[in-house]
Amino acid sequence: MENQELKVLTPRTEIELAITKNNLSTEIASSFKEKFFPLIEKIENWSRGAKELVITDISQKREMAMARTARLALKDLRVEARKVKESLKEESLRYNKAVDGAYNIIEFMVKPIEEHLQKQEDFEKRWKVEQEAVVRAERATKIEPYKAYAPFCPDLAFLTEEQFEKMLEDSKTLMEVAVDKAKKAEEEKVKLEKEQAEAKAKAEKEAQAKAKADKELKDKAENERLAKFAADKKIADEELAKKNKALKEQQDKLDLEKAQMAKVAAEQKAKQAELDKKAKELEQTSKKQAAPQAKPTQAEMAAAQAVPNYFKTGTDKEKLAALGKMIGLVVLPIMETEEGKAAMANIRVLFIKLEKYVLENSDKLETPKA
Repeated sequence: MENQELKVLTPRTEIELAITKNNLSTEIASSFKEKFFPLIEKIENWSRGAKELVITDISQKREMAMARTARLALKDLRVEARKVKESLKEESLRYNKAVDGAYNIIEFMVKPIEEHLQKQEDFEKRWKVEQEAVVRAERATKIEPYKAYAPFCPDLAFLTEEQFEKMLEDSKTLMEVAVDKAKKAEEEKVKLEKEQAEAKAKAEKEAQAKAKADKELKDKAENERLAKFAADKKIADEELAKKNKALKEQQDKLDLEKAQMAKVAAEQKAKQAELDKKAKELEQTSKKQAAPQAKPTQAEMAAAQAVPNYFKTGTDKEKLAALGKMIGLVVLPIMETEEGKAAMANIRVLFIKLEKYVLENSDKLETPKA
């Protein structure tokens, strides 16, 4: 601070040094001094009061006005110095350099004081800006919790206290309404979810109970079906066993009868051959002797005709039984070709079926009572 004041107090010496350094002529130097020294004197006069002028309160209106007057005066001196500089620079380059140096000195003298005075002059403006910033920050803090519900406002500091308080109260109300509405909606949602969960649990429980009942019914029905199937199978197996037993007995009987019929047929065939032989011998003897010979006995003739007569004298049941036996005794020819063998196999099956059919119908007929 002391160095700065020292420089301001010796501007004339510095200007003289600038004149000497740039080798200005006596005439130019004299003109140089005549034009700048009076300005320096005036600046020094204004500077003494300007530095002492300090404003600390908004009520210092007089001092603010004085600051303005001093600033404008110094500004005028600076402007005048610029004009002097511009007029002197026209003389020569060296003169211009000297003028620039002088002007720079003056500007160095004036600028800090001018800026100081400008600051003092604008104290009220700066104070208002600072106050607005404080108000803006305070209001922003107050409105922050309700910001989502507050109307758009470019600058909270521009509102009157009444306007801001109304906006703050309205924002609070809107938020309370929104919160209450959201709370009710959440409660309704929770209630609905609870009801849905209970309904779902009830439906699941009912479905499980129904599934269990259906399974029990199904299992019961299946068990009954299996039991019935087992019972029916048992009955069927018993009936089948009875039928198989009856069929076996019947087949054994048929086999026995076939064997007996075969034996009878063989005996009859042998007897018939014997009778034919005797008849032939008798015929030959009768031809030779011309005398009648003895005929076969009645028993031998009866034996030869026993089977055929059985068809005439027996009952219907006996006739069918004898027919079935005779069918079973039929001797089928032996085929040579594959086609003949196949045909004979089918014929053999038909004979067996026919024999079975005849014997079954014989069994169905009742024996007539004597």
